[in-house]
Amino acid sequence: MKRDACLIIVVVLGLSCAKKPFHGVPIDSLKLQVVPHTSAITVGQPTELDHVLVNAGDKTIEACIGEGWAFHVFGSEMDNRGEIHAVDHPSCQRRFSLAVGEEIRWTKEVEVPVVSAGAGSLNGSIQLVDPHNCHRRYGCYAKNVSSEIAL
Repeated sequence: MKRDACLIIVVVLGLSCAKKPFHGVPIDSLKLQVVPHTSAITVGQPTELDHVLVNAGDKTIEACIGEGWAFHVFGSEMDNRGEIHAVDHPSCQRRFSLAVGEEIRWTKEVEVPVVSAGAGSLNGSIQLVDPHNCHRRYGCYAKNVSSEIAL
């Protein structure tokens, strides 16, 4: 009984001392924009999506872009198609440090899915990874950040 109580105390103390992901980092200050590289996109054809990640906060932010990403095209009837690359506890794929107002850019090629004709929208998302809270074997804690634009 006494041994069980000691074990519970050790577990509770260990959990309370565990480092929280992005502790003290204003990660919500990072804003993502995902837009097609060209003004016209064609269903069933590849297109490039430009990604821009901006530090809109008041402090320099150090983080990583993880392995997970997604994009969806929503049609006029709210049907949607896209691609999801989900990763639980991803690794750090691209480490960065962004000062206030700075941005990083990259492009990803995707195939435009078939959705209902008419006005629609595009949603893109990426995983942000805390490089200071990673485990060599199990990966890192992450947070998704997304962007939506009208097409």
